[in-house]
Amino acid sequence: MKKALGLICLLCFVLNVNAQKLKTSQDSTKVFYDKIFKALEVAYLYKEDYDWKKLKTETFKNLETAKDFKSSLKEVKVLFDKIGADHSKVTYQGKNYGSSVEISWENFSKQWMTKFASKPQFEARVLDEKYGYILMPNISFNDFSSENVHKIAQPLYDKIAELKMNNKLEGWIVDLRFNTGGNFYTNVVSFI
Repeated sequence: MKKALGLICLLCFVLNVNAQKLKTSQDSTKVFYDKIFKALEVAYLYKEDYDWKKLKTETFKNLETAKDFKSSLKEVKVLFDKIGADHSKVTYQGKNYGSSVEISWENFSKQWMTKFASKPQFEARVLDEKYGYILMPNISFNDFSSENVHKIAQPLYDKIAELKMNNKLEGWIVDLRFNTGGNFYTNVVSFI
């Protein structure tokens, strides 16, 4: 009898220890949102304007109804709307979650619209034999590893360095009109 009781206790202990190691979607959701909050508290431009403890409490209360990680992502928009992070998003499985920015397209010239529709690529050239011109459009990719970022950035850097070395430039023009934004912390998603 003592052996059977000891065996049952041992089995319960082993099951409990193994159950502690299992991760659920709630665990993933908590880890993900903890990292979002940490990133926002450290690097968000208006971080001093918000009560992060209160926001975190409200967010985690709302997350109690999420049935899985994917469904929890609707809370990203709620959080970003609360803090006015209208240029922030989270990308998961090719879908963006966050605030949406309404663009008033009638404010753009026909020439700009034509160039934008052509999906311009990176350019680096000399204007008027004295100014370096860099067109930095949107450059999208999903692999934020340092190797991939380097692979994409190095040719751009090389072109800019070549212009600088081969010309006596008086200044630089960096054209960001077609750039839809950058990534923050190599995207919070990459922390997961």
